[in-house]
Amino acid sequence: MDPQFAGGHDDAVLNVYNGEFEIGTSFDDARTNVVDDNPDVGDELVVFAWAYRSPTTASSRPTSSPTKSSRRLRTRG
Repeated sequence: MDPQFAGGHDDAVLNVYNGEFEIGTSFDDARTNVVDDNPDVGDELVVFAWAYRSPTTASSRPTSSPTKSSRRLRTRG
């Protein structure tokens, strides 16, 4: 397998649809985002696995950050 970045969820679907990739991954069912221009995408591509939702954002800080700043970041939501 040769993993490649398609550019986005819709692009992953389109690359598989157009035969450029064998498989693709996307957030939710990205076929619905391209169906207007590709009405048969739901027939041509199938979802073969679902995964549990994962966080869509992450926060990070350098280890040199002061502890007080880290506590403030953790308590914001």
